[in-house]
Amino acid sequence: MPNMPDDSHKNSPPKSDRWISISFVAGTALTLAIPWTLLSLRKRIRSSALAKAPPRRTGTAAFKIQPIVEAKPVAAPASEETRLWRRLFPSEKDKQPVRPHTSADGARRALYTIGAFGISTALVGVGALATIWGAQLLLGVDTVDEFAVMMRTFVATKLAPLSARIHSFHKPELDDGVPSDPQWKWDEAEKRLEEIFEKQGGFAWAEAALREAEMEAKLEREKRREMQEKANRR
Repeated sequence: MPNMPDDSHKNSPPKSDRWISISFVAGTALTLAIPWTLLSLRKRIRSSALAKAPPRRTGTAAFKIQPIVEAKPVAAPASEETRLWRRLFPSEKDKQPVRPHTSADGARRALYTIGAFGISTALVGVGALATIWGAQLLLGVDTVDEFAVMMRTFVATKLAPLSARIHSFHKPELDDGVPSDPQWKWDEAEKRLEEIFEKQGGFAWAEAALREAEMEAKLEREKRREMQEKANRR
């Protein structure tokens, strides 16, 4: 009977495929085993370190830290030799006499203050008197009324634009031929207006106020006319 050929080697997988499967299984096992080994090793090291550490402090033991008191230097008493040395060779500090503070110092300061205030007041007064005296000599006036008339005349004649804005000049066409009352005064006019308001009311007061204003304006125009005549005479 002839020998039959063995076909078992044909049905078995090749060696290369077998080694690939073994390598895949081994790589997967190593991939899982290495991290697990590292984690377990880390836990062991941490537990051993905690076991060797000293116990944790608790607040059961109550103790107080005493503050450090700074020692104050105590001056040593001067010996006899030191006192004798100071007497024979005194320093600059020892030579200066200590002057006691008395009430006379405060009185002197008050007197100095009063004197300075008096001197400044006297200087201001002398300056004011000198200014007034110089103005009298330069302007040729002796009284305050003369000075007022002169200044009004100066403003009315020399400063015409300014005077026109403040007051109006005398205009003959405004005169109605009736002379103004030279005894007219604003204080008396106020009293008259108050009486009219109390007795006759607001409308009568407005008419009376208009009349008083016209009388005042007429009096002012006559004064300015006299001032202009005096200025023209000069």
